[in-house]
Amino acid sequence: MAIKSRAYETIEQAYRHSKETVIEWKKQGRLAVGCIGSDVPEEVLIAGGILPVQVFGNPEANSPLAEQYLEKGFDPLTVSQFEQIVNGSCTFLDRIVISNSSDAVIRSYYYLRAIRKMEPHMPVPPLYFFDFLHTPFRMSGMYNRDRLRALIREVEGWSGKEINTQALQEAVSVCNRTRRLLHELNELRQPTAPKVSGTQMLKLIGASMVMPRQLCNELLAEFLEEARSGSELAGVPVFVTGSPQDHTFLYEVIEACGGLVAGEDHEMGFRHVKDLVDESVNPIDGIVDRYHLRPPVSGQATVSRRVKDLTNAVEQSKAEAVVFYVHEKHDAISWDYPSQRKALEAKGISVLMLEDQPYGPVPEETKRKITQFISAVKKGGRS
Repeated sequence: MAIKSRAYETIEQAYRHSKETVIEWKKQGRLAVGCIGSDVPEEVLIAGGILPVQVFGNPEANSPLAEQYLEKGFDPLTVSQFEQIVNGSCTFLDRIVISNSSDAVIRSYYYLRAIRKMEPHMPVPPLYFFDFLHTPFRMSGMYNRDRLRALIREVEGWSGKEINTQALQEAVSVCNRTRRLLHELNELRQPTAPKVSGTQMLKLIGASMVMPRQLCNELLAEFLEEARSGSELAGVPVFVTGSPQDHTFLYEVIEACGGLVAGEDHEMGFRHVKDLVDESVNPIDGIVDRYHLRPPVSGQATVSRRVKDLTNAVEQSKAEAVVFYVHEKHDAISWDYPSQRKALEAKGISVLMLEDQPYGPVPEETKRKITQFISAVKKGGRS
């Protein structure tokens, strides 16, 4: 059984009730800014005394307003995030920063901007678009530095606080501390001696996206010490890839079926904290390089790069099996699959593809497929 403690329960509560966590912060007269996309540099917001808050979707609710505004081609996570904004669930946020991490996210920004202009009665907070390039060229790095400096000036205007080099360095240190603690916890879910489950890890990472980072670090450090002395967990080590999972339904099913999620590469999981900012260089250079040079998400790289990144991540996690979980209308995620499957199976790693899945609770038929897959892996078979 996965270890639980006071520290973990507090973190889990923040993950489950992120709005209440943010409201407690705002009671101190501080600002909170929502983030959508995987490239919003939280270090800048923290340096300005602002709490960065990931905008999650709501997998257990319909999205009637979003469906009125968005065409049918949007993936369900983006639709649900959009719904939270237009239905008033995000009015506790002072602003929302949106990065260009995917075409769907970019288009959702344009729709939200139009709503604010044409329907000012709608409860959409003020928006800021953070344009960040992902092409691996020097000109992209230079452009990204200009965009980061522009964001710094904007955040200074929001907070009324100067963001100097020292403030950025302190923010980088705090964020790197969070990442290092999560790295150490991530080691405790590896198959050699797993003591932290994948479901727990996803909650810890998710909580780190909404909690005041100093408080989060204190609780993570406390839980880390307790987890080290916990009992080992049993299960087939499984790696999760495909659509982002900003809730734990899939992980809970995998681990209830005899698996143990040892790693993932979607942007709501370990990828969010994997890379550190280099603290030995100018903080602007370090922040830009951290977001610019890390492994890209699907759609931002060639097939060969995606194959290499996935196989490397799976090998590092020591997983014996990989589950591709792809939401409906998220077809682009599947484009790399044939090459990825070939590379993984060449290394003796079993693969299960689950396409057209809902954003929310896992269907019973999918549960059966996962159960059969994990049972086959246990017996030394292959999907």
